[in-house]
Amino acid sequence: TAGTRACSSTSASPRSAAESACARARVLAAKAAAYQRLRREATDAVRGFRDEPGYPAVRAGLVAAARAMLGPDAEIIDDPGGGIMASAAGRRLDQTLRTVAARALDQLGPEVETLWER
Repeated sequence: TAGTRACSSTSASPRSAAESACARARVLAAKAAAYQRLRREATDAVRGFRDEPGYPAVRAGLVAAARAMLGPDAEIIDDPGGGIMASAAGRRLDQTLRTVAARALDQLGPEVETLWER
């Protein structure tokens, strides 16, 4: 980002508040990049899951969860990338595999950083 590029022009003098802020900005930018890469890789990984032998059981679980949330008459539509979209009474539920994977990562919260902090 522009902020991290501006930080690269700081002098080699003793660590100032500005240099500390720049170092923090670089760390945050690296963490954001790692998180985005993880999200892309998780999304890519679930795309192939639709062809796995266990997929019908996962799909059945997604349908059951959708019907539990929206009611037994919920309309279920299969997503081409795997998973389902469900709707009933003007409400929609996205249970596509890519969304389920993204939610799983989001639920990790700050703990996701432990995946790359060693």
